[in-house]
Amino acid sequence: KNMNIIMLKQTENEVLIEKKEVENLDLDTMYSLIGCRYVDVKNIHPIALGSGLPSNMLLVFDDEFLIERDNPKANKIASFLFGYLMHGQSLCGNVILCQDDKEGNMTGFSDEEADDIIANLNYIDEFVSKIEFVVQEPTMEFVQF
Repeated sequence: KNMNIIMLKQTENEVLIEKKEVENLDLDTMYSLIGCRYVDVKNIHPIALGSGLPSNMLLVFDDEFLIERDNPKANKIASFLFGYLMHGQSLCGNVILCQDDKEGNMTGFSDEEADDIIANLNYIDEFVSKIEFVVQEPTMEFVQF
């Protein structure tokens, strides 16, 4: 049974918000969608919950982006969801949004949920476009908050 995830795809100048249907969320699927070899998964930061997003929403991102790329740009929407305004850590590259099914498994969204989330993300996109995001220097590990 297929499920919907939401991709925050980083281009040169903007972040594209796309609903994507996938068969499952195994590591190979995540690696190919994000374009990386190692992923990290974090809950969205409480600061982002005011925007009507589900509290069990997860960010799946490239753990090595800062080490692998020259001159990385912040994925503004993902960075906001990650809590950039609180701690100054950006996420870069393509990021997958999915959710925790309350039993610790990663799962997708229904069509309706995905459409609601995308409407919220479009609103967030306008808001974050006015913020200057600075990409932190690469360290070998993310600071835990």
